[in-house]
Amino acid sequence: MQDYHYYVSTIKLNENVPEKIRNQFDTARNLLLYSWYVYRFATVAELQAYSSVEFALKEKVKLCNITNKRSSGLKNLLNIANEEGWIKDKGFSNYMKAKKEKQKNMTVDCLSDNKVNQKENKELQEYCNIICRSFPFLRNEIAHGSAYLNMPANALFTLELCADIINQLFQEKT
Repeated sequence: MQDYHYYVSTIKLNENVPEKIRNQFDTARNLLLYSWYVYRFATVAELQAYSSVEFALKEKVKLCNITNKRSSGLKNLLNIANEEGWIKDKGFSNYMKAKKEKQKNMTVDCLSDNKVNQKENKELQEYCNIICRSFPFLRNEIAHGSAYLNMPANALFTLELCADIINQLFQEKT
């Protein structure tokens, strides 16, 4: 339990995130922590984390005075965040760790090859694009009723992703 508590406690929102959003996300963290005792709470924790992201996106859109037909719904809000540059691949800790590991495994010759550098430029925002496509689907799987039951370890990963998104939205004091 102590190890699990430690891992959950490492998922944090920065101090620039408005308190009402931090409170919503803390509910997800607490649910995840209690999934140690009630396995099914992991799925509820994920849903709460997705809801916290949607709430944070709505707040960011409001703060930036973006009003159009597209400014509602998780999918549209994520696309706005991606287009506006509020979220970036480099802001996702797990993605950056995996990318560094991949680069470490490449040979020196490949790193200096111009074709590799061109490919990396094309991959800009690749992870954000995946998030924009997958998050609404994953959230809807839980929110609209299904037999979905996730493992706490997977929920931990989801909360890390959600924290990365929210933290990127509020990097500066609002």
